[in-house]
Amino acid sequence: AGGESVAKWIDPDLLLEKCDECICVTCLAVMSEPMTARCPELHSFCRTCYVQWLVRNEGCPTCRHPVAGEQQLVRNRPLEAMILRLTIRCPTAKRAKLAPAAAMTVEEIRTELRGLGLRGLQTAGTKADLVPRLVEERSKNAGCPFMGTVGELRASHLGKCDYEPVACPNEGCAASPLRKDVPAHAAECESAPVKCPNCEDSPLRRDVLAHKAKCDRVKVACTHCEIITERRALAAHQGSCPFAKIECPNAGCGEERTRAGMPVHRAECEHEEVACVLPGCDARKPRKEMLGHLTHSPRHHLPAVVAQTLLIQDSDNAALKRDKVEREAELESVNRAAVGGATKWVFNWRADGWAHDALFKSTVHDFGEGIGGAFCFIRKSEDPDFSHCMGVGFTQAVKCKVRATFCVLDTHDAVLCNFESREEFDGGEFAAWYFEPTAEEKVASLREDGSVRLHVKLRLIFANAAV
Repeated sequence: AGGESVAKWIDPDLLLEKCDECICVTCLAVMSEPMTARCPELHSFCRTCYVQWLVRNEGCPTCRHPVAGEQQLVRNRPLEAMILRLTIRCPTAKRAKLAPAAAMTVEEIRTELRGLGLRGLQTAGTKADLVPRLVEERSKNAGCPFMGTVGELRASHLGKCDYEPVACPNEGCAASPLRKDVPAHAAECESAPVKCPNCEDSPLRRDVLAHKAKCDRVKVACTHCEIITERRALAAHQGSCPFAKIECPNAGCGEERTRAGMPVHRAECEHEEVACVLPGCDARKPRKEMLGHLTHSPRHHLPAVVAQTLLIQDSDNAALKRDKVEREAELESVNRAAVGGATKWVFNWRADGWAHDALFKSTVHDFGEGIGGAFCFIRKSEDPDFSHCMGVGFTQAVKCKVRATFCVLDTHDAVLCNFESREEFDGGEFAAWYFEPTAEEKVASLREDGSVRLHVKLRLIFANAAV
């Protein structure tokens, strides 16, 4: 009940001093705004009670002496002043008549403690231990400790008492916590709106889990890789995730591979449709049928084979001539040359999650003249414009010209991209070149096991001066 309704009806049992003349015989409560009727005995009642009585009756509620109406009532200010000075407890105080703890048996004390919600060791011990515990628990459950005059109760306490039950402001909640417990109740009320940390919605607390299960802004992990994205973007990501399993598109195959590994599978799949390798032939057949096509059509393919063979020979001859010219030009400008052989390294673009530097180094190569060196690949260089560094380190300081070529290979060991450099090297121990593969080159070179293959060719031309 609100403060106004309580003010209209105060239980006389709350008074700490006896005052029979302060009790309204109509509502049996402490009088509020006492009014006196002009009857021979001058009986007094609550103003509201008297007015409601006269609507249905014409006499004094006590002696039944005729009373003309509300205009015959007189406010009894002396009685009102006396009532306001009476000592009273708060209506929310619990008034159960309890036996003194010291006069109770141990079992009686334990029974009352269990009734107050205590269990186990909280009810164990001797009577000397249990008596102060019972007194403390009674004080916790005694309700409002207010004690003052009726005037103070009505003027400043009712409507503000911490122990007064109040309705929860959240729509749909039937709870009526004590005023002092409203913040704690609000923090756990199932009908309270709770702001979603991911979107603009504010579902009720009881619906938070259901909302989170469908909120399109919640961060979720791809089931195929470690990528974390919003739920609304997950379908688009999974449609291109390189680690998602997909079925081979070739009819009759049915094999499943990761999206990144599918090109490797299709390069070997017997059901993949491939073109005839011979020029002039437009035939396309599944790979498993191509051998039969080549062997059973010799008359058709023979002219093309001859032409292709001649073309390859011409190309090889031209390449040999170019190489001879290049070597002769180099030998004219220097006295001696040491050539580093080609090597293949396997590494991972995503090594160590891109979180730390990663170094890949070959075994030591003998360049002659007592000079050794190793090729190395360093991911995430200090240069902010490049993420990769290719270099060669020597066992001692050298003077030379450097001709470097390093290639990233695709999944069929074909060259995907080249990085070339020509430099003069004067008395140092390390030569380095920086480069940044494109995102497309990284995807095209990524093998099914997550590795990438690099092909390196290094040519060192030493000067006449002693090294």
